[in-house]
Amino acid sequence: MRKSIFILGLSLITAFVFAGSSFSTNGDGVFVPSPTGTGGIDYSKQILRVKGMAPPQPGAQSTGMSRVQQLRVTKADAYRKALELIKEVQVTSETTVNNFILQSDVIRTKVEGMVRGLKEEGEPAYLSDGTIEQWYTFPMQGNFTGLMFDQIVPPGTPPQSPSVPFGQGGQTFSGLIVDARGLGVKPAMAPKIIDEDGREVYGSAYVNREWAIEQGMAGYSKDVTAAQSNQRVTATPIIVKGIKTAGQAKADIIISNVDAGKIRANAENMTFIEKCRVMIVL
Repeated sequence: MRKSIFILGLSLITAFVFAGSSFSTNGDGVFVPSPTGTGGIDYSKQILRVKGMAPPQPGAQSTGMSRVQQLRVTKADAYRKALELIKEVQVTSETTVNNFILQSDVIRTKVEGMVRGLKEEGEPAYLSDGTIEQWYTFPMQGNFTGLMFDQIVPPGTPPQSPSVPFGQGGQTFSGLIVDARGLGVKPAMAPKIIDEDGREVYGSAYVNREWAIEQGMAGYSKDVTAAQSNQRVTATPIIVKGIKTAGQAKADIIISNVDAGKIRANAENMTFIEKCRVMIVL
């Protein structure tokens, strides 16, 4: 029995990882579908979306009563799907939400409580066989991001100084856009940007906690032009090309030493780093 459960769980995780390499092409959004095809993670908006479903309820005294009961079942169904989906979200390139849940019953309880706050999106759909479908959403920004951020950077920890000192004479940029198209990068809540020598240019140790919780550590897009116009990076971002991925889940990106040097050439660029003004184009 335990072996069967293990195999089933492994299959679900594998399916999610496979799905994570297939992004939507709708506009400039980056959407990772769930293995079941009934939802997924919109990393451009940092929203989890799931569809709850419920067949007609036996024993209901009327159609109206059946629908009331069905809508309760749709939310329970959506909650179950959302909880399974949120567990496999990549936090860093080495950890998922589930890693932290398995480490602490407190974290598990908090995540479960947050996900119970799913909100209805749009109106329910009534199918010809009597089944009701209802979409639900869960925002990943705010409390949930804060909980995950606490696991990688303990509360009260001030932003660290970069391992490589920043200069004074270079150009000042308002943000950073990393063109990582074609590299197979997987979205994560706390990605890193690394130079060719393995030194961090951007990472959770350097950002301001409040900014990271409010808007996430990085925005994701599928289009460089759209990323340039994103308010996150404002007017004069530097655009660099990703060379290859790093980390177990391929969520971190390596850029050239030359591009890293341009960012480090002026200490004023620490402002956009601390405020998480980073966009990643997949």
